[in-house]
Amino acid sequence: MTPSSKTVLITGGAKRLGRAIALHLGGAGWSVAVHYNASQADAEETVAALHAKGVHAAALQADLSLEDHTQRLIDDAHKAVGPLTALRSEEHTSEL
Repeated sequence: MTPSSKTVLITGGAKRLGRAIALHLGGAGWSVAVHYNASQADAEETVAALHAKGVHAAALQADLSLEDHTQRLIDDAHKAVGPLTALRSEEHTSEL
């Protein structure tokens, strides 16, 4: 799995809509950081599905209600998949 120049952090990417977006973007050539709070097994399953497609991906835990977790998540995503070029949150997607 080779990192892509297009990298995305998907908050809530372990289940439901977030998972669908992670799988779609991974299939479109993006490297994907899958955020979860308490859904570790689901996040690992999503990452395994991405890896099976040859996508560079990682599962990252953070409680986004805590500021230090949020900053750590950004740093961990950068280390795991490379410099972020997009963020997909529950609210919207932003190019960075």
